[in-house]
Amino acid sequence: MRFRPVLHALLATGIVMVTPVTPVVADPAAPNLRCTYTHVVQSTWLGGYQAEFTVDNLGPDAAAPWQATFVLSGGGHVKTTWPGPFTQSGSSVKLSGAAWNRDLYAKWFAKTGLTVAYTGSVFPSPSDVKLNGVACTEHSGPVTR
Repeated sequence: MRFRPVLHALLATGIVMVTPVTPVVADPAAPNLRCTYTHVVQSTWLGGYQAEFTVDNLGPDAAAPWQATFVLSGGGHVKTTWPGPFTQSGSSVKLSGAAWNRDLYAKWFAKTGLTVAYTGSVFPSPSDVKLNGVACTEHSGPVTR
């Protein structure tokens, strides 16, 4: 208590300045996601193909709303997707759910059809696939749902 008069004197002279402190609140933890994906070419034609892209949320948290991103190299350009919308900037593609499947719950999967135009002799396949920013691994073996 005997320091209070000294503190007041220092504050009055401007020697000690008090700066308000704003508490830092940590962002909520990112969802705990694990995921795999498949990319299956279903039909081809000169300069293009139709494929089915599926991302599986292995959980335990939901991806709400979900967004899958990947790199489509080799000159690939997505022309259409269904049922949800897409955007593409250069080789980076972003898929998201339609209004009725915008949340991808744990142990659920989202399947998107797409058509891709490309130049060259090799089908461009997705790489660097992520679900809401979390890296996914390519599914190997038979797909059972």
